[in-house]
Amino acid sequence: MNNDNCILYFTLTPESEMDRKRLSYSRKANYRLIHRMYAHTKDVISASNIDIIEVNESEQRGIGFGTRLGHAVEQVFAQGYKNIIVIGNDCIDLRREDLLMAQAQLEIGHHTIGKTKNGGVYLFTLSKDTFHVDSFCGLSWCQSTLGSELYQWLSNTTEVYSLNVKSDINTSENLITWIASARHHLGLYFQNLISYIYPTTHVDLISNWAYYSKILPLRAPPSI
Repeated sequence: MNNDNCILYFTLTPESEMDRKRLSYSRKANYRLIHRMYAHTKDVISASNIDIIEVNESEQRGIGFGTRLGHAVEQVFAQGYKNIIVIGNDCIDLRREDLLMAQAQLEIGHHTIGKTKNGGVYLFTLSKDTFHVDSFCGLSWCQSTLGSELYQWLSNTTEVYSLNVKSDINTSENLITWIASARHHLGLYFQNLISYIYPTTHVDLISNWAYYSKILPLRAPPSI
């Protein structure tokens, strides 16, 4: 483990996330789905064996997402870390390998970015020597142009490695679409969880998207 590097897990608590992320019409079901996403992310980052600093909303300072994140980054650098891997909790496809690749790129002086399909990002790295908080906070946070803007911003100081583009889960539509394309045990877990939440439904999850889109109303908050 290299103590020059850490993961900044910048997030809301599952309880607070309930106010912006609607994956189900039922508050109880919504909480269960969100809580499972959090558990998955924490399992992944714990398995990386990289130092973890979690900053939830009670510890965030400033007005606006970019300002709060920029302040958190400065605080982490003040603790002595030279490099930071920043993640949120919206990407259910985050893997340990993504974190290890980001760390490997930092070791050779390169940054890493992982973009989402809606134009946001699920992971990116920062280095103390090249971090400029004012320009960082001025990026188009929570907008569909963030991924391209952040890539360009990082490219101004060093080479940038791009991870695979992935889905983030902010709405019921995101979740159902992801389940339809998932080919691993986590997708099956969420399909079974939805079947448990709606036990009277005996229709196929994928071929009856219209039905599920009715019982899982949509709301689309921004990604990181």
